[in-house]
Amino acid sequence: MREKALDSNDRKSQDVANGVLSAIVRGGGVEQVLNTCAIQYDEKLHITNAWVLPILRDNICGAPLSLFSNSFIPVIDQLKEKIVARGKEGRVIEMKNLSIYVSQLWALLPGFCNKPTDLGHDGVMTSAFKSIHLCLSTKDEMSIQQVAVAALRQLALSLQGLSSEDPMTTEKRESFGSRLKKLFPAILGAAETTSQDRRRNLLEAVTTSCQATKNSGLVSGLLRKSIRRLLELQLGSSPKSPDAMVDDEDHGIQRHYAMADIAIAVIESGKVPHDAAELNYLEKAMSPFLLDAKQSSMQKKAYRAMALLVGAGSGSSESEELLSVAKRVAEAGSRVAPGAKAVRQHLLVAYINQHVRLIGDEKKEYLATLTELFLSEIVLATRDTSEKTRSSAFETLITLARGWNSAGTGNDMTGLREFLVAVSAGLGGRTVSMLSATLTSLGRMIYEFRGEASADDKLANHVDSLFGSAVNNGANVDMSGGAVDQDEAVQSERVLPGPIAILLRHTSFEVQKAALGVVKIATKTLSTPADRLVRVLPAILPGLVHVAARSKKQETRLRVRVILERLLRKCGRDALEENFPQDHLKLLSAVRKKYSRDVIKKHAAKDRKRQIGEFRNLKEVKAQEGSTEIEHDSFGIEDSDSDIERELIDGDDLRSSQRSRAGGDRRKTLRTKESKDKVLNLLDEKDASAVLTGGGYMETAQQARSEQRNRRFSKTEDATEYTRDGRPIFVESDDESGEVGVGSANEDGEPDSDDEANEKRKQSFSKRKRRQPENESKNSKRQKGSYGDEYKSKKASGDVKRAGRPDPYAYIPLGMNMLGANPRSRSAGNRKGNHGSSLQRLNAVKRKPTGNVVRSSGRR
Repeated sequence: MREKALDSNDRKSQDVANGVLSAIVRGGGVEQVLNTCAIQYDEKLHITNAWVLPILRDNICGAPLSLFSNSFIPVIDQLKEKIVARGKEGRVIEMKNLSIYVSQLWALLPGFCNKPTDLGHDGVMTSAFKSIHLCLSTKDEMSIQQVAVAALRQLALSLQGLSSEDPMTTEKRESFGSRLKKLFPAILGAAETTSQDRRRNLLEAVTTSCQATKNSGLVSGLLRKSIRRLLELQLGSSPKSPDAMVDDEDHGIQRHYAMADIAIAVIESGKVPHDAAELNYLEKAMSPFLLDAKQSSMQKKAYRAMALLVGAGSGSSESEELLSVAKRVAEAGSRVAPGAKAVRQHLLVAYINQHVRLIGDEKKEYLATLTELFLSEIVLATRDTSEKTRSSAFETLITLARGWNSAGTGNDMTGLREFLVAVSAGLGGRTVSMLSATLTSLGRMIYEFRGEASADDKLANHVDSLFGSAVNNGANVDMSGGAVDQDEAVQSERVLPGPIAILLRHTSFEVQKAALGVVKIATKTLSTPADRLVRVLPAILPGLVHVAARSKKQETRLRVRVILERLLRKCGRDALEENFPQDHLKLLSAVRKKYSRDVIKKHAAKDRKRQIGEFRNLKEVKAQEGSTEIEHDSFGIEDSDSDIERELIDGDDLRSSQRSRAGGDRRKTLRTKESKDKVLNLLDEKDASAVLTGGGYMETAQQARSEQRNRRFSKTEDATEYTRDGRPIFVESDDESGEVGVGSANEDGEPDSDDEANEKRKQSFSKRKRRQPENESKNSKRQKGSYGDEYKSKKASGDVKRAGRPDPYAYIPLGMNMLGANPRSRSAGNRKGNHGSSLQRLNAVKRKPTGNVVRSSGRR
């Protein structure tokens, strides 16, 4: 069928044949396809039926794995022998073609490893690993190591998909594990020679293979081999000769990366026991890289490995041992490479999560020590330039806060309040970075724990005190210490600004920006209950007004306006006017008016959309009933041509109608050829017959207006006369225009010579210049720099104001005409061959009289 499709050269028939064969292969008919279309070596074609290879590669699933060893391995061996022979003969192109066929045959191996049907048979697993090992050991120009990696991963996934109830599953996994142990040295060698991009597939295959074995002892042995190889590279990392120092260092670093990646991939499988000695070996092997900031990539891998070790629960659960390791990590904080900061935050999260293994006072002590060691670093990382570092730092901060919250008893928020106090201590910092980072951290915590604050009054009061605190100035105690009656005591309560409100007046823009961010979050979180936000208004409003009045940045003023609009919406107009500084009520009035206009526009848009929807629904109902008449008055809309009413009736956008009008009226009008000013009336018999006989034409309103304008400005003169040879004759007019054109004739009717024509052209130009209006002459004087004549007084000395004119010497339009001849000539001739700027050349062209333009009396 396929051969017939190829002979017919029909693309559709070929696609149908490929689809049928693909379905047969996916259904498990690989053997039938290979029996029909055998893959064998051929001297002329190299491989018979090579068109089947792409179909097999993309669709094989659930086929016998032994079929690959029996059908394709012999063909691969024959092709390799021919490649060697062709290489000795120097036939490079044929050798390249044979290599391509070899790589296509090896590409079938991952498909045969995908859910093979004969995995439990004797020798099948051995032959599969033999083929994988052969691919991994290939170091030719066209490497097929990735094929072996994909085959190993598919084989591991097939083992993971087996049912645990099957008695053969355990035996298959043991067989797979024993052969993986023998294959592991080849995997290490392939990792050292593979690039970093391709190494990812290899690492994923290693992790999947370790998970498929279900044998923790075997996985620990694989980790031990990778650690041993890593230590060997560390001991022999120094180059032997100074000449090869750079190459050896680069190659050694890449091998370090590969071994560290393999060790991390083995740990990520989760099959290494918690008490395995290999974990301690890996920690000791990776610890030196924590202090080496020059090797950023290796430091990232070290932090990643340490995070996996801590997360796996390696070592003792004693808090003292955990803290001893954490202290060593804290000491390395000053030597962190910029690229490793985000991964270091993951390590801190792993250390914080270990508090679940502790209880009681031991948990609080553990969290307090971690807070003392890492809180400043976490807070500063929230303002890092890297987005990954910032997001990781926020995650670490919230994890530590939740750990403190869980350290409390019951629903008590004591632990969370203590941690909030510890974070708030950064508001007393001296550097701008510390102040802005602390404000950012507090804003995130206030938002994350807004529910806990609304449920606990003490936590809510502590959060409110960051913005402002109420102080009672009433005298409840007399001078001698005795109590005073409440009636006699003078009660006067005032609100003092909190640390965040005070930092609104900071001189640094970064601190102001961070403080505004926290206040903006407060408008959201302090709104429940509603009186919380009203209580802190007297503290934060003066700071907001100070920022708006002193800041020179439009961004900062916009932030203040947004916050004031939110406060106006949350607290109301009366509360803001009562607490707003009296000297800046105009700012509040402007914000209130802007907010009111926005609200009115929003409601108007909603009402208009609702009315349009109701009208469309009514229109649909009328259309279903067969009626086309719609009463517009039912929506309160009168018959009018206004934009808003037309928008409500037709449902069109107002701006689109304005654009259509701006583009001109496109409606066409019927007119007659005899009288273009007369509009045809099709109800009249004469006009109708004129249209039927071709006496009318369609004309747009814009064309009609243009024609009328042309007729209005045109002069009714006699037709132009021509000489015997066909040239036009233009006679100098007797009227005031006095224009004469190029090619004019003399009194004898003969054309003038070139000199006479040029002379007449100059006379016409001078006459037109003398006929310039008075205002144009003034403008020309003004452009040249003479400004005092029009403001000079005729009756007294000095300048006077003129009606409709600007003040004397108030506005001076700049232009090229203000420059004298000397500066212009100097600027135009600075370089040889340069004729001035583009603007100067354009002005020169404009001033130059054009000889091709023929001027007649009043017509150009």
